[in-house]
Amino acid sequence: MDKQRSTPDQQAARDPLAVTRGLSAEALARRRMLLKTAGTGSVATLAALSPMKAMAGGVTLAVCNSATTGKAVICTISGVQSAAHSFHGETYPNAWGYSPGWWGQSTYLNGKLVPRRTWPCNCNVTVGSILIRASSSTKNLTLFTLMSNSAYSDTPERHWLNAYLNALAYETNTGWDKGRTGWAFPYSSTDVINFYLNNDQAAYAFFVGYLEK
Repeated sequence: MDKQRSTPDQQAARDPLAVTRGLSAEALARRRMLLKTAGTGSVATLAALSPMKAMAGGVTLAVCNSATTGKAVICTISGVQSAAHSFHGETYPNAWGYSPGWWGQSTYLNGKLVPRRTWPCNCNVTVGSILIRASSSTKNLTLFTLMSNSAYSDTPERHWLNAYLNALAYETNTGWDKGRTGWAFPYSSTDVINFYLNNDQAAYAFFVGYLEK
C-alpha cells in the first residue's frame, strides 16, 4: 500500500525546525524508542541522539533536528555536528531519507510484481552482492524482496540497504522525488557501505533514527 506523505510545500507551511517535521508515524515511533532508551547510555542510542562524527568523503551539508533539544543542527559529512549551531543566515537543504517500506512498494506490470518506485540500481541483484556481510537468511534474497517483504522488517540488512538506496538515489538523482532543491541525503553511498563494513552502530542508529521518513 502506498505510504501517504505530505508534500514539501505542506511541510514548508509548518515550522521548518519542528522536531516532528515530515516524520511518518513509523519514524516517530522509532524516535520515541530512541529517546526512551537514551538513559541506558548505549553507544548506538547516544550517537543517534547527539551530534555524530562521520568519516565521509562528500561535501553535502543538510539540516536535521536534534532528538533531544529539538534544535536544528548541521549534518556535516565529515567532522562533528554542533548541538547548538548558529546558521548566520545560510540556507541549507533539509536532511531526508525514504523508509524501507517506500522502496518496497510494488505494483504489477504485465502480470509481474515490480517496484512501484524508481530504483537507483538493479533491484534484482542479491543482497549479498551489496552487503557482503549479510546474514545467511538475507544474503541470497534480491534487493527488492528484502525491501518489499515485511518478514524482514527487523533485519539490520534492510536498514543498511535503505540508507544505501537513499544515498545512491540522491547522488544520481534517480528515484529521488524531491530532487536536489531543498532536500538532501547527507551521506554518500560509499560512506554508507564503509559504515556497514565497519559495523558502525552509531551510524546505523543515526540512519534509522533520523533518515527514515
